[in-house]
Amino acid sequence: MADLRFYRPLGPVVAQELADLTGSGLRGDPDCEIRDVAPVDSSGAGDVTFLIDAKRVEVVADRKPSVCVVPAEFADRIEGACSALLVNERPRLALARIASRLWAPIELDHGGDLVAPDATIDPDATVAPGAVVGPGASIGARTVIGPNAVIGRAVQIGADCRIGGGSHIEFATIGDRTQLGANCVIGGAGFGVAPSPEGPISIPHLGAVRIGDDVRMGSMCAIDRGMFWETVVEDQVKMDNLCHIAHNCRIGRGAVLAAFAGISGSTNIGAGVMLGGRVGVADHITIGDGAILGAFSGVMWDVPAGERWVGSPAKPNREFFREVAALKRLATRRPKDRRPKDGAGES
Repeated sequence: MADLRFYRPLGPVVAQELADLTGSGLRGDPDCEIRDVAPVDSSGAGDVTFLIDAKRVEVVADRKPSVCVVPAEFADRIEGACSALLVNERPRLALARIASRLWAPIELDHGGDLVAPDATIDPDATVAPGAVVGPGASIGARTVIGPNAVIGRAVQIGADCRIGGGSHIEFATIGDRTQLGANCVIGGAGFGVAPSPEGPISIPHLGAVRIGDDVRMGSMCAIDRGMFWETVVEDQVKMDNLCHIAHNCRIGRGAVLAAFAGISGSTNIGAGVMLGGRVGVADHITIGDGAILGAFSGVMWDVPAGERWVGSPAKPNREFFREVAALKRLATRRPKDRRPKDGAGES
């Protein structure tokens, strides 16, 4: 379920309404009631989920969500597992429309006051001129909010933090002793897109961001909130300027990210991982604890714990530099001396 501090429920709805909304074929109970949208792994009674991968058919059968949006090729295999099926060849697009019908983000409305009357600000905290603190927000002791920063509705910030000027934080909780540089954006919607005949449609993001203790971010970093759950930055993570963490990611304790690192959605970065400048990581990747990725690496596959990888596509250091050396030998090899035969060419 979406966090009620940040989102407003618009349901319940019945399966027939969702079928009409999405243009889906309906199999099963048209009056089946739906209150929430959930990923397959955490779905259950009262939820609608979607299936696009044959490998997840057994998970649907085990979780038994009330409604599943599914392409026709999988419908017969899961029909008995759900109260109703919405048969649709564009399940992600259907889910985007369903999510918007079931939940709405609660917009920041401070009633004209820069600091909302019901915000909780410790007497020892400092809120600089021009900063906005939304309703229900909480700011801990000795925390400093920089000028023109925006602290959204119900955002929780711990003690001894520093929030740089111009930063925008929403749908988020932040631990103690965490520092954000200027103009960071925390909790924005992730880049989830579903293609449609009318053009790409943004998928609503109903999750949040959780940042731990003793985290340090440079200027202009961005961390997107999760689609259904939290994007997590664990304790003692250090990030340079201009890093981006996409939706549903988890950044492990003590990880270090140099400038311009970009982490795609649903990626798990282990504890103590080190990413060089401009490292890019594809979505749904796992990088094991203590791994090190050299600058400009493009990571397409899982990286085992403790290994050092480099290159694009990234590969283990020894393999990469062995290939570089081989290419260098080929590039510098001189052609064999070809002398004229049988006096040819002599004057």
